Amino acid sequence: MNVRHHLRTPAHFATAAFAAVGALLAAVPLSAQAPNQMYAQISEQLAIDTKCQVLSPPQRLAMELFADEFRTQVTPADQSAVATWLEGVKTSLAGVPCNDPRLTGPIKATGDAATIQQDIWASRVHAIVGLRNSTNWASMSEISGVKNTAADRAMDALRNRNRDAARQFSEQARREAERVLSILCPTKSIARANCPALAAPLNPGEDQLAAAWLARVEKYAAQMPGARLDGKPVLPAGVTDWTELLSVTSVEMALAASGFEVPCEAKGYVVRPDGPMPKEYLDTTPATIFSARDGFEAGRGEITLFGTTPTLQGPWVESLRSQTMGLVRCQSAP
Repeated sequence: MNVRHHLRTPAHFATAAFAAVGALLAAVPLSAQAPNQMYAQISEQLAIDTKCQVLSPPQRLAMELFADEFRTQVTPADQSAVATWLEGVKTSLAGVPCNDPRLTGPIKATGDAATIQQDIWASRVHAIVGLRNSTNWASMSEISGVKNTAADRAMDALRNRNRDAARQFSEQARREAERVLSILCPTKSIARANCPALAAPLNPGEDQLAAAWLARVEKYAAQMPGARLDGKPVLPAGVTDWTELLSVTSVEMALAASGFEVPCEAKGYVVRPDGPMPKEYLDTTPATIFSARDGFEAGRGEITLFGTTPTLQGPWVESLRSQTMGLVRCQSAP
């Protein structure tokens, strides 16, 4: 049996995925290419980004991780050939300004390819999160585990753009993750005796390939927005200080804490006023509610006053089977 029979599938899947959704996302059209061709293409796109800075940091990381993944499938001789060819590419790029029409297509293809690659990494994080909930693998994916909400949001966004692509990515990522975590379970799990039997025998070197696959997924997960490993609350995007937020509590607690600030904890919710705070009884101010655990939006509401104490109303509060919740200003340091 081929040493890479199982764990060569991530890169093989990536090639197929690029081709499958290329038309939708306006990515560079690809046929099923050999790993050395894909490695060369991604290396060229990384060189374009180095020159013209067309990728965001998460996009750049997604592309670098795939370059590393394909590199493991390329012989040393082919790696040397790609490196020599890439020097020529860089020399050619040096003489072309980034606004030159000759780079318009390659720049767009680079960004579109990186978007697809981000979706693939997100699907892998999502797959690990699902398996992490099993006792067998609970101790094997700490970073992915706290990025559950971020992975969910990424997959929801892909599903809204292309439901078939989301299904394909999710199914393949699940198969990859099951194989990888099954291989690693006996050495990493807190429940080694319950590790599932491998569906196919372990190939020589496959355990190292599995560990490298998981390390790449965890590296991508680490830069995703969302919860922190230390369990501290996360500031929502666009908020610079905790004192801009109010902590959601009961009306009774808000009345008791009137005039005081409280630490905003990860287990709760925080509210950002989206206008001037109410000054009189009938005043209302729109507000956005966030989960303090990951900083993601949880709903919308309205801030009103109960005496001089700010309170929160609206559908999100009603979903908690309440009509009104109290609000207390957050301390600067959570």
